[in-house]
Amino acid sequence: MSKHRPPYPIEYYQALRKEANFGCAKCGVPIVTIHHIEGYEGEHHLRELIMLCKEHHSQADQGLITKEELYVLKTNPFNEASVKHKLQVSPAKDIVVHIGGNTFVETPVPLQLHGEPIISVRREGSEVLFSLTLYGKDGDTRVKMVDNVWEADASLVDVRYSEDTGNADVWLSIKLEDSEPYIEVRVIDGELHLKGRFYLRGNLLDVRDDGSFVLNQQMYFRGITAIKCGVGIAI
Repeated sequence: MSKHRPPYPIEYYQALRKEANFGCAKCGVPIVTIHHIEGYEGEHHLRELIMLCKEHHSQADQGLITKEELYVLKTNPFNEASVKHKLQVSPAKDIVVHIGGNTFVETPVPLQLHGEPIISVRREGSEVLFSLTLYGKDGDTRVKMVDNVWEADASLVDVRYSEDTGNADVWLSIKLEDSEPYIEVRVIDGELHLKGRFYLRGNLLDVRDDGSFVLNQQMYFRGITAIKCGVGIAI
């Protein structure tokens, strides 16, 4: 979200999630932005907001999706009758997050830095809601996602989402378009697997394929298992 815009009230996220049934109103993809149908003019009006994926948000900004169609999609979204994506974990199954060689079971904040949650995950029914904050090397906030909704400027991020890719039910890649940092999320057999290389307020975190979780090329975390803790790794 632009630094000049006030944050959306938390109840707006809840209302828009319910309205679009956990996905883009146009295509159902669960990683979304909030689009102002009438354009932003200093205030957020729920009646003029709609959840769209990055691609369809861009099309709406270019006028390729008309305002009339967007208002129709608000009342008749792609996921109207049922959720049609796989970013889900059964309520009967624990949420398990793997970061490097570390495992976090029913732990809502797997990674926290200086008291700030960096990676968070929770469930609403069977839907997985993922929150993430990533920083540039100079410490500025570059990526912020709250419950699968972008708050930062999604135009600066290369976001790719697919299903049934390789051995994964869901594959999500998030990369800053003008720099190296990235994060990748896979859902395999109902468990989340995260890897990536990114900065957190000047600290370089590297989650490697070999299972190592490295901070600033010198501090290694491996083999940690946290079960039903509030926070998994706190730095």
